[in-house]
Amino acid sequence: MELLGELKKRTKDIIDEIELLQLLIDKYDSEKLISNSIPPHELLKALLVEHNMKGIDLAQLLQVSPGLVSDMLNGKKAFSKNSIRIISEHFRVKQEAFNCVVGTTLLELRC
Repeated sequence: MELLGELKKRTKDIIDEIELLQLLIDKYDSEKLISNSIPPHELLKALLVEHNMKGIDLAQLLQVSPGLVSDMLNGKKAFSKNSIRIISEHFRVKQEAFNCVVGTTLLELRC
């Protein structure tokens, strides 16, 4: 999808493919419901797996100690406002994803 978006010469067929892929992705995401039953630290763990990142990578991104990241990922420490801002920008997820409301879909949380 990203490669299609980066093409310099976009034909009608490529534009149609991009739109179709986006529709399919949006449909898939909208079917995956996030509720209060998914704690923010579990969501963050899933994002790390999805992006092939480890706790040490997140510590470097947030400019915090690996111990703090470990506590965050284990639900022992809450996320600071600054950490939420950095995480949401990096993973392109709305900040509200870490303060989920029942009935919020992945589609609504993605930026």
